[in-house]
Parts: sequence; C-alpha cells; structure tokens
Amino acid sequence: MERVKQIVIIAIFVACIAAIGYTAAQWRAVEVTSREVPDARNECPTCQGTRVEHREESCPKCKGSGRQEWKLVKSSLGKNKPLCTNCAGKGTLQFEEDCSTCNGEGYVLEFATVYSVREGYSIWEQGLQIIGISPPLNPKPYHYPFTGIYPSIVEYVASNSRAGFQGKVTKFSRARMINDIWTLSVVIEYVDGQGTITKQSRRIYFKNRSITSSDRLDH
Repeated sequence: MERVKQIVIIAIFVACIAAIGYTAAQWRAVEVTSREVPDARNECPTCQGTRVEHREESCPKCKGSGRQEWKLVKSSLGKNKPLCTNCAGKGTLQFEEDCSTCNGEGYVLEFATVYSVREGYSIWEQGLQIIGISPPLNPKPYHYPFTGIYPSIVEYVASNSRAGFQGKVTKFSRARMINDIWTLSVVIEYVDGQGTITKQSRRIYFKNRSITSSDRLDH
C-alpha cells in the first residue's frame, strides 16, 4: 500500500512538472518595433505656403551702387552717372527659387512614431520547426495562464500611450476569431501628470501574430 502511495505521489509530481514545462513552452516573446510616419501637413514657416523663396544679391555690374561706372572724361564732369542697366538702379538683383525648407511643396510634414507589436515563436513552436513542422501562421494571441493578461496588448498600450499620459490595461476579454482576425476588448486607464484618471474601452485586432489596429468603443 505504501508503495502505491509513493507511485501516485511521483506520478502527480511528474504531471505537475510536465504541465509547468508545457505552459512555459507556450510563452511567446513580444517584439516591439517603431517607424516614423507622416502625421500632419503644416504650412512651411519659410515661404508661408507660397512655395518660393526670395533671394537678394548685390548687383555684380555696378557693385551695389545702382549706377554705371564710367571713365572720367572732360564731357562727363559735373554729370550724374546713369542708372545701372543690369539692376535698374536698385543695386541688387532679386531671385525667386523653390523654397529650400519645403523643396517647393508649400508645406512641411510632421512625423509621428508608430509602434508595431508582434508575438514571436514559443519554445514549443521552435521545437516544431526543428523537426520540420510549421507552426500556425495565425495562432490565438498568447495570454498568461490564470490571469488572462495578454502581454502583447500590455506592450501595445505602453508604446502607444498619449504624450503626458500613462496607460494601463485593467480588463481583458477573451480573444475570438472573426473573419480570420482575432479580436478582443480591453479597458485602459490613463493617468495624466496631475493624477487624473480617464478610462477608455478599445477593441484590439490581431492577425498573423501581430496587432494590426484598434478601435475605440466608448465614443
């Protein structure tokens, strides 16, 4: 009887270790990348939207005097020098060129940083690849056992939090597939610099291990 108890205890212990190992092998690392994308068009501060830039140079013919140069001869004494024909007596030449700030577009682009969040391959999936089995291309998003927390969404919210606000996901729904896209809803708490808390509900979309987009639900 004692022998049977020992066997049962060992079996339970082995099963627990196997379950823990299998659970750990399902964990997927979260990969976060960023890129700069055009976010807004602003009027060029140099040309004010006119697309051109005016440049002024001293006239090379009259050297900025606005008058023609002549040699002193008896007939020219006491007479004013005629106006320079190159600059019409202004002493400068005006040039109109494409604006160097906006390259003649009339506007400058304002860029924003966009973060992309993707789940990598778990140890289990890497093992399948080693033996020649392809893991699923569009698996269900990974969440921690028992807690239901999706680490990829936590990273997504942290990366895309608004300036001056700190976002934290407080509630997750279960992921479900609709038209080959995994969707789930979350509740996010934003805290500003004064400690004011605002809540926002969003639906998150996954496909092929990546978060593709999100929609606000509480407009």
